[in-house]
Amino acid sequence: MRKFRLPARVSSGSSCALSLVLAGAASACGGKPTASLVDHSCHATAERTMRVLVTNDDGYGAAGIDALVEALWARPDIAVTVVAPATNESGTGGQTTDGPLSAADAMTGGGRPAKAVAGYPADCLAWAIDQQGIPARPDLVISGINLGENVGPGVDSSGTVGAARAAAARKIPALAVSEVLAGAGTDFTAGAALVMRWVDEHRSDILACTASDSSLLENLNIPSCTTGTIRGVVRAPIADTSADVQVDCTSTLTDPTDDIAALNAGFAVLSTLPLAPSGETPVADAGTLPDDAGS
Repeated sequence: MRKFRLPARVSSGSSCALSLVLAGAASACGGKPTASLVDHSCHATAERTMRVLVTNDDGYGAAGIDALVEALWARPDIAVTVVAPATNESGTGGQTTDGPLSAADAMTGGGRPAKAVAGYPADCLAWAIDQQGIPARPDLVISGINLGENVGPGVDSSGTVGAARAAAARKIPALAVSEVLAGAGTDFTAGAALVMRWVDEHRSDILACTASDSSLLENLNIPSCTTGTIRGVVRAPIADTSADVQVDCTSTLTDPTDDIAALNAGFAVLSTLPLAPSGETPVADAGTLPDDAGS
């Protein structure tokens, strides 16, 4: 197992040696998406502004999405669009709504503009991409930061993961992010910093479309440490069976076998998400969209 150590102080501007995992091209998220939104050029350099669409399943006003949006907003090389459910839709997996979707203007907790979609997390991607609710196709979709972990078999019922899979079905790289619940005092700052490190690591491939050709689809879970600090970042497979999550950031375990074991041992854990829930068949490739070099 590859393990990645973090310095004692996490910096949102530094890079982290997280390995790039390329998965297949589509997923089951409520039917085959319609590739209709005009794409950007895939020949730009890393200096081009990166378009990031942020969504979640806790709703646009949740603290986790607010922390993530603020971290992204602070970066001049990133353009942030927030499209999230109007209400808490936790536990809805990849459910979708039949027919046209609607969205209203809203604000995140930090006062950033958002679109509040009347529907499930996966509907946010349908509204933004299929219904062209936003003017430009995003380079990356980040779903989270969810309040509570999404590990093991539970990933299939997660709306956070459902939104990320909906992005992958549309050939957009996606990261689902969740943090272990630590009561009313859950601090999403460390999680947001880790997301920024992941973005920096994958930025060049995402902007060159070498990641989106095969749909980068990953799941990041972050411990909440009551004692000690996050021990680093490891990559581990998603556990086949459920188990209690009881984080111990003072653990000395060095080789966790799966995402639950890693989280319990105080590591932030990255896992490659399957493109579809267990037992379901991924949606066929959504195809490519025409370039828009000027967008």
